[in-house]
Amino acid sequence: MRIVIPDDYQDAVRNLDCFSKLAGHEVTVYQDSVEDVETLAARFQDAEALVLIRERTAITEDLLARLPKLNFISQTGRGIPHIDVDACTRHGIPVAVGGGSPYATAELTWVWSWPLCAIFRRKSPD
Repeated sequence: MRIVIPDDYQDAVRNLDCFSKLAGHEVTVYQDSVEDVETLAARFQDAEALVLIRERTAITEDLLARLPKLNFISQTGRGIPHIDVDACTRHGIPVAVGGGSPYATAELTWVWSWPLCAIFRRKSPD
């Protein structure tokens, strides 16, 4: 299977343990971000699957119409405002979305702020 992973700014994907599960597949990773539909279509023209990182690449009707080989889209996060899901449905392309809570960042910030406040209070003069 030909898999394309766009927008891996930090080249982190290849260092993940789960990347080894893609052995035997043709994987192309792009580190830069592109918005131009022509350029995206050229990069994705042979892709059978896209693995999207966050909400960085817009998947539109215009782009999907140029990708006849595309069979699957995987989104690493829960947010999908950049994916035209209706267009994907019309093209018969399933979209898999990552799990987790959309509030995880806020929750973790809140959870970790309490211990930090306690440490700060112990170290600050009264």
